[in-house]
Amino acid sequence: MGGKATNVATGLVRASLIFASLANLCASPVFAFGNPVDVPTPASTASDATPQLQSTISVTERQPVRSDFIDDLVDAASARDAQVNECNEAIKKFASKQTSVKSHASDIIYWMFMTRGISSSTEAGNLILDERKKVTTLGGAKLMKEKVIDDLELQVVTSVLQLAATVGSPAPNKLEQDKAIRQLEDLVGKEMAENTRATLLNHANDAVPVPCNDIWNVTQLQHRLQTTTQAAALNDRIVGEISADLHRYSVHSKASFVSQKIVRTSLSVVSLTPTIVGPAAQLLLFGYVFLSGGSEETKVMRELYMDKRLETRASVLREEAHLVFDNFRMGVMTKNQVLTTVSQHLLAKLTSPEFADQLLTASKCPTVDEKAMQQVVYKDPSIDSKVIPSESTASSDAHTQSVIKEGDAGMRFVVDAGHQN
Repeated sequence: MGGKATNVATGLVRASLIFASLANLCASPVFAFGNPVDVPTPASTASDATPQLQSTISVTERQPVRSDFIDDLVDAASARDAQVNECNEAIKKFASKQTSVKSHASDIIYWMFMTRGISSSTEAGNLILDERKKVTTLGGAKLMKEKVIDDLELQVVTSVLQLAATVGSPAPNKLEQDKAIRQLEDLVGKEMAENTRATLLNHANDAVPVPCNDIWNVTQLQHRLQTTTQAAALNDRIVGEISADLHRYSVHSKASFVSQKIVRTSLSVVSLTPTIVGPAAQLLLFGYVFLSGGSEETKVMRELYMDKRLETRASVLREEAHLVFDNFRMGVMTKNQVLTTVSQHLLAKLTSPEFADQLLTASKCPTVDEKAMQQVVYKDPSIDSKVIPSESTASSDAHTQSVIKEGDAGMRFVVDAGHQN
């Protein structure tokens, strides 16, 4: 009996130990059916601690303010504008071969029978006074598009400067900032407007150029505006394209200029003879005139349209120069670094980064170097030209005048630089 009781007691002890082991194993957090109560883990020492990622880190790449970001905004505004599309359709229509043939045929009939009457002088007067808006020629279509594009560019520049003024203001006004972003959205769309604002915000703490004094006086500011307008005209793609078109009419060698007079005068005189030579000379003169580009009256009208395009573009460049310097001064005085930075980049777009830095920081207003002018000016590659230096000399008040000589294919601009300060 004693041995049997011992065996039973031993079995009970073993069973209890097995039951306790199973219970501890089930309570372990490794098993999903274990005790839901969190089991504290022992603290790790510094020697055996393993680095663990506790949270994610978001890194935003800094977007620089590019000098050509205004061009991207203007392109976006142009793509959204209905008037630009209408002008493109008009240009496509008047530039087609069919319309070109009709135009030449009309010019021929007019040259022979004077069918236009006073319509050419009337068109020129309306063009100069800007009284007639109807587009009837390729030159008129290009002029209308130029006006629309220039107006859009000026609106974009104004909107960007307004946004920069509100974004970088030391005392931000949420209402004014929303108004400025909506103004830009109407022109370029919501996505590009928001991207522009994000780019401007990234430059709230940028270092800005320090001018020689906080506020230029009237004379100093005037000289910088004149110099900027001159450099902008030389650096502008649209001015270069128009100038290249004008050079087809204005650039001739002296020999060519004299030969044109001799040939036309001789054929006109010979055409008055009563023999068969007269009609033959008239036919030769007729072919010579139209193979050289048409009647002189038609050429003058084309040049008038180009002149109006240059005038429109020059007005926009002057206005942008005023906006840039006015807002740069305002940014410096109000310690608005965003506005100052944007103004600096706009000036670099108008001229060049190096020249813009000189305009803003030099105590003496820089001048546009003659060699730099010749390098920047757009030249028609089809014209083998030789630049002839100007014969004019600078006077005591540094009045600079450039002249276009025969055979000179480079565009030279007249600017009164005044006293350099």
